[in-house]
Amino acid sequence: MRYKLEFTEEFDEDLSQVIWWYSLQRVGLENDFLQSFQDAIHFVEKNPFVSQIEHKDVRRYALKRFPYKIYFKVYSNTIRFYALFHVKRNPEFVRKRF
Repeated sequence: MRYKLEFTEEFDEDLSQVIWWYSLQRVGLENDFLQSFQDAIHFVEKNPFVSQIEHKDVRRYALKRFPYKIYFKVYSNTIRFYALFHVKRNPEFVRKRF
């Protein structure tokens, strides 16, 4: 099944901040992060129910190489992405997004 992908405004802000931070750490590191991020989105799109349930029907998927998790919900024909958070961030803060 092909899902429609939707990204909340908060998710877009999370992504922008992470890309900005990695761009300051080392030249080109933001591109490595973006590749890992895109790989994760493609995996979730193809296998949304493989990801672990974090809270109620919110699922999470961990990026490879970078310490971030993507939080999303699967609807009938849509995957909506709510948050991109560092793994050390307080999980209660994450849950406020849903």
